[in-house]
Amino acid sequence: MPNHHSDILNLAKKHIVQTPFELSLDSFQLHAIFTVSSKVHRFDSGSLFFYVQEGTVELDGENSHVRVGARHYLSRKAPFSVKLHPNTFLVFVHTPAEHKVLDTVGGPIEEVGRLRYIDNCSDTLLLAPVLLGEPCLNLLHFPPQTNQTSHYHPSFRFGIITRGSGVCHQENKASTQLNTGDVFVIPKNIMHSFSTETESMDVIAFHPDSDWGPTNSNHPMINRTWVNGKKI
Repeated sequence: MPNHHSDILNLAKKHIVQTPFELSLDSFQLHAIFTVSSKVHRFDSGSLFFYVQEGTVELDGENSHVRVGARHYLSRKAPFSVKLHPNTFLVFVHTPAEHKVLDTVGGPIEEVGRLRYIDNCSDTLLLAPVLLGEPCLNLLHFPPQTNQTSHYHPSFRFGIITRGSGVCHQENKASTQLNTGDVFVIPKNIMHSFSTETESMDVIAFHPDSDWGPTNSNHPMINRTWVNGKKI
């Protein structure tokens, strides 16, 4: 059921530059950081999803080294270390220990999404669920002159405006202007919508769960395997 009483949290980039953002929500640790000088963070448990808005990030794990720049995304299982170069701005999610992501790197993000979304918007599934129900990372593209239908989600959304600008609307609340670099959290079951005017808006959105994904009895390898003329 929709929730009409909680608030959407929005943090402008200028506030994150001054004070890193951290929030624990449903056992997920949500972070947004801007670094003036180099910093190294160590992670010894769980899995992480990263999106680099600006700057450069290096990950060092067992027998692996990855370096990514702006508008790249990745997922990684602990243990590993992360080096943030000067003037780096990123968001990341530290998941509970039971989630085991694939070590994946992608980017830079494309101009529009690959999949249809409501009201002529589009979506790309950047980091797909490893199994049915697992977390995922999405790119949402809102064209100019979008006036999105009010809706809600059964789990929270954590995101950053990676390009463009728009407005977030919440029923019975003041609307919020969203600009490039702003970070937001939408609690579950909150009625909301987005709109744009003369420019488009691109959003990176983390979902803590999914109702789609492979299972041991339903995945491309087994679905496309035939024995004695029959699908197994």
